Amino acid sequence: MRIEEDRWLSERLGRPAFTLRDLGDGADLGPLERHRAEQRAATYQAKVPTRRVDLVQRLGAGGLGVVSTGVTLSRDPAGAPSSHGDGRFEVRDLDPERDRDVLAIAASSFRHSRFHLDPEIPIEVADQIKHDWTESYFRGTRGEKLMVARDGVAVGFLAVIAARVEGTTARSIDLIAVAHARQGEGVGRALVLRFLDESARLCDIVTVGTQTANEAAIRFYERLGFTVAATSYDLHGHVGLP
Repeated sequence: MRIEEDRWLSERLGRPAFTLRDLGDGADLGPLERHRAEQRAATYQAKVPTRRVDLVQRLGAGGLGVVSTGVTLSRDPAGAPSSHGDGRFEVRDLDPERDRDVLAIAASSFRHSRFHLDPEIPIEVADQIKHDWTESYFRGTRGEKLMVARDGVAVGFLAVIAARVEGTTARSIDLIAVAHARQGEGVGRALVLRFLDESARLCDIVTVGTQTANEAAIRFYERLGFTVAATSYDLHGHVGLP
């Protein structure tokens, strides 16, 4: 097992945040206990396949607990409905100068991320994480691109990150959000169809992750031809909180 600091997350949480890696069969969790004992305040995070209940139990003894169950869905980008049939929204690539209003959506539209579901992380901190995550696309420090849907003002966005799935080229939806007042109008569908249309020329498979708590999102992706590819538990553990 390796314990690596996530400096980006540490800055947002205001305390060191560590990711547990190489949690294979028989991984020695002794270093975790010793590491935790050295911290006055810290957060730990791990992702574990849902089939590894044994590992979840072992991590539970080490102070980590499940905060969400993640679902990865995928599909072949080819064969999706055309993205050109709905002219209600302008969907285009991010213009960092014109699209700053996207950040307000990022800071107010997420409810089911592992940060929002963790009762030990204040909602305003979870919102700031999503704001800053999205802002990294404005600075060009994360991902491949960000697409924006506008109807006079920004009404939604979709962030794209390159990936590899079992040796094949892939693109993933890193983040997607729609302004609360514009949900149910087809903004998300317009963004995903544009993403699929573009991806058909660029990769073999597309993926997206969400949480089982977000049942509406799972149904939304299934209607667009995505199917479940994998599930995992997200675990957090905190040291030094009141």
